[in-house]
Amino acid sequence: MGAVGIRDVQGSGVLAVHARVEDVTPGGLSALRADGTLLEVISARGTDTLVPARDLAVFTLGTLPAGEESLRSRLGPFLPVLDRSGHTAVSALEAAKQVAREALSDGPLDIGGLSGALTAGLPTLSPMCRGRCRVEHIDQGLFDLVGGSGLWRKERHDGVSVYIAMKEPTDADGTRRQLVRRYLHCYGPSTPAHFAAWCGISTADAARSLASPDTVEVDGHRFVLTDDIERSHRLRRQPASAYCRHVTPTSSTETARRWCPDREWQRKIWRATPTEAWS
Repeated sequence: MGAVGIRDVQGSGVLAVHARVEDVTPGGLSALRADGTLLEVISARGTDTLVPARDLAVFTLGTLPAGEESLRSRLGPFLPVLDRSGHTAVSALEAAKQVAREALSDGPLDIGGLSGALTAGLPTLSPMCRGRCRVEHIDQGLFDLVGGSGLWRKERHDGVSVYIAMKEPTDADGTRRQLVRRYLHCYGPSTPAHFAAWCGISTADAARSLASPDTVEVDGHRFVLTDDIERSHRLRRQPASAYCRHVTPTSSTETARRWCPDREWQRKIWRATPTEAWS
């Protein structure tokens, strides 16, 4: 969890930790969240993620797209609305952050209250929902980018998610560098395209981040931490049976499609498992 965070989509984080660490229980993780040791924030790719409180900046601001081009790559289908509004991606994010700060200054809000405040404050950035609700509201991608700035954390009370203001991190360059170190230590060697997909940023943004003093390029546009070169060579010298690597559907080192191109078999191998499957 402290390496690259644990995704917590629909409460799946507790199951993910249980699969990796012995003697983990939902109650134990709830206690860590209650005392502030563990936080739920919006992180890479705009997903809810469990992270240690001490690493808040790395997993929020460190994952945020840097600059106009990278922000636009994240916003995708929202771009026609954005362009009609007269905002750039950078100015839209800054405007949404300011509205969110003011809305949360009086205390926590649930999703309806926070989204409603952003919608009322930014009507030109609030298109008709493309999903099931069929009402106008702030674009979900823009909403997630505000959270990804480290502006709020999420807690659950009596089954309701509430958003709570936090002190925002400010060192974008330092947090991205730390994120790259952790990412490559877990998933390297990796390419800019893989890091971009994992983080939810543009490939150009990812390439700039990977080309740092901490990394070295190997095997044709693949990057590894300088500190991990010997470890990488040692793994390659091991017989194939000495270690294994689990490949998830969104693996950052090799895609599931490359390992298993048949879509039917992909659905059989990487099946979703409900949290209630263990206790």
